[in-house]
Amino acid sequence: MKKLSCIVLVLLFVAVNSRAQEDLWVNRYLLPPIFDGKFSKELTNIALPKERLLSDTFALKKPHPPRFYSDSTVYINRLREKAYRRFLRRNPSLVHYVKSDFSDQAEKMESIRQDSPEQILFSVKPENVVTESIGKATRYAPKIRYWQVAGSHVLQVSQNHLSENWDNKDNKKNMDNFNVVSTQKMTFNYKRKSLQINNLIEWKLSLYTNSNDTLRRYRIADDQIRTYSDVGWKAFNDKFTYSANLEIKTRLLRNYTENTNNYQAALLSPLQVNLGLFGLKYQTNHNSKADKYRKWSLAVDWSLLSAQSTFVADSLVDKKRYGIKVDEGEKYLLDWGSTLTANLSVSFNRQLSFTSRFKYFTSFEKVIAESENNLKIAINRYFSATIYFYGRFNDTKGIPRDSKLGCFQINERFTFGFDYVW
Repeated sequence: MKKLSCIVLVLLFVAVNSRAQEDLWVNRYLLPPIFDGKFSKELTNIALPKERLLSDTFALKKPHPPRFYSDSTVYINRLREKAYRRFLRRNPSLVHYVKSDFSDQAEKMESIRQDSPEQILFSVKPENVVTESIGKATRYAPKIRYWQVAGSHVLQVSQNHLSENWDNKDNKKNMDNFNVVSTQKMTFNYKRKSLQINNLIEWKLSLYTNSNDTLRRYRIADDQIRTYSDVGWKAFNDKFTYSANLEIKTRLLRNYTENTNNYQAALLSPLQVNLGLFGLKYQTNHNSKADKYRKWSLAVDWSLLSAQSTFVADSLVDKKRYGIKVDEGEKYLLDWGSTLTANLSVSFNRQLSFTSRFKYFTSFEKVIAESENNLKIAINRYFSATIYFYGRFNDTKGIPRDSKLGCFQINERFTFGFDYVW
């Protein structure tokens, strides 16, 4: 309280001095306190501060009004000096300098003339007038981002175990298995005026344990690297574009037939390329006004002219498995036809979403079709459960048929684990 009252006194006296003096000098009372050795009578009354709150109170007596507002410079200087001495006597711990620390020949300070309020408000100096025109303020235009990058990363597992006495189980075969599924996907999309470029790269890998294979502890159920790119130019309206697309699919790891060392697939074996020209693409989307997480989008791309090619680079991989007629001297497979591609994405709410991809190619002699569907049940931002179904149809001559499904191929699974989208 004493410190506060002293500071208030100093401020009051500075204000009074500003009214009384027309010329304003540098005020030494606002500088760090300096001890000049003039406390001969009051030295015995100095009490060092204790590490506790001071209980004494300081009463500020109101001076006589005529004297307080007196214009006498002598009276004002005496009052300020008295307050300054009282402040130093009651706060010796704040004094860090003595007069002997400074030279007697101090630099002379120039006086600063204080302008009256009337001069500040109404006087204008010609040399300070801005004559140049500032002009109109320019509107801030943020930089447009034409590229949009996104991705998703999934690492999930599933497990199955049957005891030896389980009903309908063949005791000669061990059906226990543990599955690990990894899906890494990234998209790079560009849009500017009438031009659109969409790029996707995806790697899917699915491993499972198989105790029936005596040569390997695990097998590869799915291994595929797929890239898909399409270029579009605005056609009739914002929903239609003239398009061309390119899809490339291949394998990354070697896969063997069970209990043998025969290759089923390897790097670039097979390498499947689909090129679509003279296409027309339709795309639309809808966002719910009631729920921002409820939305859907649809994109359908039809290529009038398409080329479907299959190539096997590894000589140890059986080319007949992919429809290449080795007996007739063929090194690759090339078909001309048309391709229809559709992508559907539906978000029912924050937790439930569904995505589907459909592709249909025909050379008017054979058909290659595939449908990939994914139902995602999100638990939080990082974990989810997934129901996956992948169906394919391929009636190319030379490709193995299933005893029950024929030309159809099915891959379905239910997994749980890490799922992150950005």
